[in-house]
Amino acid sequence: LAEEMEQKGVNPDAFTCSILMKGIKHAACLEDVDKIMALVQRARVTPDEVLMNCLLDACVKLRDVQRLTRVLEQFKNTGVVPSPHAYAMLIRAYGHARRPDRARALWRELTSGSNGLPDEEAFASMVDACLAGNDLVGAANVFREVKERLHGFARAPAVFSALVKACMQCKEAPIALSLYEELKDGFVCGKVTYNTLIDAFVRQGDTSKASEVYRDMALKNVSPDLITYSTLIKGHCASGDLEQGLQLLGLMQKRGIAPDSILFNSILDGCARKQMRSLTEQVLQDMEAAGVAPSNFTLSILVKLYGRCGDLEAAFGVIKTAPEKHGFKLNTQVYTCLMSACIANSAMDKALSVYDHMASSGCVADAKTYQTLLSGCLRHGDVEGAMKLLADTIDGQTEAGFNMKMRLDRDAVE
Repeated sequence: LAEEMEQKGVNPDAFTCSILMKGIKHAACLEDVDKIMALVQRARVTPDEVLMNCLLDACVKLRDVQRLTRVLEQFKNTGVVPSPHAYAMLIRAYGHARRPDRARALWRELTSGSNGLPDEEAFASMVDACLAGNDLVGAANVFREVKERLHGFARAPAVFSALVKACMQCKEAPIALSLYEELKDGFVCGKVTYNTLIDAFVRQGDTSKASEVYRDMALKNVSPDLITYSTLIKGHCASGDLEQGLQLLGLMQKRGIAPDSILFNSILDGCARKQMRSLTEQVLQDMEAAGVAPSNFTLSILVKLYGRCGDLEAAFGVIKTAPEKHGFKLNTQVYTCLMSACIANSAMDKALSVYDHMASSGCVADAKTYQTLLSGCLRHGDVEGAMKLLADTIDGQTEAGFNMKMRLDRDAVE
């Protein structure tokens, strides 16, 4: 029809070309776009904003950066200024086409003042373009450039969340944490983002900053969840601030959030590290009262504690009663911890007895197990026992018949 119009001397206009472009929108190919562009030139059509957006949208969908650039320049030469939507679309397209130079050039046009201030869509597109090229610093700077307007951008929390996630994946947490400190009054983050930031601060050993983010959540009416409390409590326990960890545990329980086994084990580990036996046993009782069953990890914590307290009877008692009560089998790590506790309390015979019991139960010894026993034998002058263990290791067989491939400490072997 367009060709027939030309043959009859009826020149297509921008409206005609826009209709053609919309007609091929969902099944566009490079040849179709070229034909319409040629028609625009032949008919000397002055493109309007609608036609420009249609053509640019087709080029974006075709992921043809060169043609996209050519269309853009052609329209600019006619004096047509891209709409804010067109700018956003182009910035995103150039970013995903790994052409950050062109994305930044368009962003500079927007922020220069001649085209007005960038809107929310352009802001989100520029951050997305930076993230597509792993330019985390560039993405953070985009936030800084529109800092005063972020409170009016409904998508700011989601865009910031994407940046935080990218920083964590690239192990560049300081970029996200620093930006959060600058922008936290500009918008309200989502719960997942707050939890991610808390975790990042805890991993850096900065529980003070993590607690600040927790307080920010309360100020912004974002309710903390199990992940929030678990991360904070684990952080405080790991840093030795057991009191603060226990306070948070009590607070979360008052709010009706039930602790899980990971959280209870973190608190138990914190108590055990400080050899607070009574408190550890109280937490264990609270754990069972809450319907959370102890695990092998729980037992390894308790065995280490009783070993440090010199109470082997309690260590042997807990590994006997807990598996029977809660229906699980001891693993290699618990057996190794029990051997280590025996050795530390000068009970080498008991350590070797545990080793024999472990083998007969079908639990496979690992390199750590043999390393622990070899070091214990040598420390107590039991060369014969050490030689037997070394022979077991070299043979690569346990009594249960499992193949072993391990590396032992060179000093112990020598």
